[in-house]
Amino acid sequence: PSYGTSLTAADEQRQRTKTRGEQPWRFWYKSPTWKAIKRHRLAQEPNCRYCAQEGRMVIGGNVDHVEPHLGQWLLFAKYENTQSLCARHYNSKKRNW
Repeated sequence: PSYGTSLTAADEQRQRTKTRGEQPWRFWYKSPTWKAIKRHRLAQEPNCRYCAQEGRMVIGGNVDHVEPHLGQWLLFAKYENTQSLCARHYNSKKRNW
C-alpha cells in the first residue's frame, strides 16, 4: 500500500506555486533593472508577440522571458530574451511550466 503519495491536481498546483515562490531570484522582478526592461519592452513591442504571429493585434501588458533564465542573472537581465505577451498567452505559458 501507499500512504499519502497521491496528490490531487490542486495539491500539485500548490506545490508548484510554493516551489516557484521560494526561488531566491523572485525579488529580481522588483529591481530597477527589471522595471526598466519591462518599460522599454512594452514601449518597443506594445502588442502580444504570440497574437501577432496569429495575425491578431492584442495589447501585451506582460513581459516574459523567451528562454527561461533558471536563476541566471545574465539571462534574466538580457533585454533580447524578453517578449510582450497578453494576459491569455502569459497565463497559458506559466501554466505549462
